[in-house]
Amino acid sequence: MNSKITHTSNVISFTDIGFKSKEIQTTIKSYVERTMKTIHADSLTDWQIIFNIVYSSDQRSLIRLYKQYPSYKKTKQKELFIHIPIPIKSVVDWGVEESQLVNLPVQMNENKYCSYIDIDFKVFHNRNDYIIAAAHKAIRLCFEQGFTVNGVSVIIKSA
Repeated sequence: MNSKITHTSNVISFTDIGFKSKEIQTTIKSYVERTMKTIHADSLTDWQIIFNIVYSSDQRSLIRLYKQYPSYKKTKQKELFIHIPIPIKSVVDWGVEESQLVNLPVQMNENKYCSYIDIDFKVFHNRNDYIIAAAHKAIRLCFEQGFTVNGVSVIIKSA
């Protein structure tokens, strides 16, 4: 298996302000690749796991992890989505203005399709450290809970 990390934002004028996506992407990809080396799934060697990181305007202080998307057999890809909430400046000084938030409705029955991870915005001093820690936390949970790729369970035992 190999991995790909993507970034998108539901927060206006956020990406690459106070952090560098490419550096974060490299750090996260390195973590994912190290983790995937511990998984033995010979039938998935030519599959790509795509971690789509979405910077979200959700103010619930909950990272949301969506793992139940289908495996795309034709392209041999599996997508996982990680929604990282971005706080406003009244919560932390590295947050965003409330006017930058794009408020999307919470999907019906969301709790059936995603896992939630608490995160405390206030323990971080900048966007860079927060995004890396939030992504690591979500990816670790993803591998600990497991997910399915083309009918094969991908899971590690927690350390």
